[in-house]
Order: sequence, then C-alpha cells, then structure tokens
Amino acid sequence: MIECKDVTKIYGKGHTKVLALKSINLVVNKAEFVGIKGPSGSGKTTLLNIIASVDMPSAGLVFINGFSISDYDDKEISSYRRKSVGVVFQFFNLIPNLSVLENIELPMALDGMDSKQRKEIARNLLRTTKMGHLSKRYPEELSGGEKQRVAIMVALANSPSIVVADEPTGELDRENADVIMEMLQTLNRDLGTTILLATHDEYILNQIDRVITLIDGEIVKDERNSQSSLNDGGK
Repeated sequence: MIECKDVTKIYGKGHTKVLALKSINLVVNKAEFVGIKGPSGSGKTTLLNIIASVDMPSAGLVFINGFSISDYDDKEISSYRRKSVGVVFQFFNLIPNLSVLENIELPMALDGMDSKQRKEIARNLLRTTKMGHLSKRYPEELSGGEKQRVAIMVALANSPSIVVADEPTGELDRENADVIMEMLQTLNRDLGTTILLATHDEYILNQIDRVITLIDGEIVKDERNSQSSLNDGGK
C-alpha cells in the first residue's frame, strides 16, 4: 500500500541545512500497524508528514497503491489528503468554536457531503466509541483523553485507508493511552486500516506488531515485535 523509494528531506540551505531524512526505503502493506520510534529529531514526524503529503520529499518518491503522490497535481493532492489519509496529532487540533459533532463533520463538509449524511456518520462514530453524550460539547469542555478520541474520529470521518498518528498518546495518562490504543487496534483489526504511529513510549510500542527505528533520518532497524498483542492483519 505504501512504498517510499530513496526518500530524502532537506530543510534550509547552506549553513542552516538540515538533512531530516536520508534515502528512506520502506514498504508498508495493507492493514499493517507500524510503530516508528527514535529520539527527538530522528525524522519520525517528517516521515509521517511526507506519507500524509503534508510535506513533500526533497528527493525520492512515495507510492500509495502503486501511484506516485509526488506526481500529483494540487487537486489530486488535496483529494488524497481528504479521502485517503487521516492524520492524528499529539495536540488534538480541534476547532475550539465547533462542537464535538461539528468537528467530526468538518472533513466531510469540506469534501462536499450533504448535511444529513455527514451528521449520521458523525453520530455513528460517536455511538461506536460510546461518546454520544459529548456531541454538543466544545473542545474546552473535554478531558485530554476525550479530545484525542474526538481527534481520531475527525481523522476517520472520510473513511481513510491510511491513518498516521504522531505521538497520539504523548499528552495522556496511561488509562487514556490504553483507550486510544484500543481504538486504533480495533480500527486496524476490524476495518483493515493501515496505521503508522510515531511514539517514544515503549509501553505503546510493545503493543504494535512491527516497529521501525529511525536515527538521524535513517532506518536502522525494522523488526517484528514478539510481545505485540495485535494479530497479523493483512500481511
């Protein structure tokens, strides 16, 4: 599903130049759940951003289902971001003046879906996660764990085939982190969604079946995790 070929990312020029990724070669199959670890500055976020087309590589190619997103025009990139990939951040990124229901509806509204259909999908997501009672609340009225669950539902609103999550449990206590991981595991197992999750947390990484280690922008290890509780998905 995802293939990176010699992906390199350089920020800045001259004396300020930073080589964030160095000739990354990576294949992720459909329905895999992949953890990405490494110290701060190792390139985890950069790699996720490039796969999500939030950023573009300086060199190399990224293929999604056999198509090079590097060759997409602006309209195709916009469509890919809206329909094929969901992004979950550490700091939630919810719109403060929209209710929970309206936040979940927003990606569908931007994609032109009619109001009745998007409300039904948003309410179904809330019911599935037992958060229907929070639909009219605003982000400031939610706990950190509740905000992150809503952020995941926003990412899922357009039924993406890929979800990239950048430190999604980083601001949460262990109980709420477990809830978030359970949501992602269910998504991966039951819907076959391909998930890439960047984290420093070894407790979280031990629950993921494949873990990639980045150091200084290079993949130094790619291994199966014998401790993982996940099944083999679609691999």
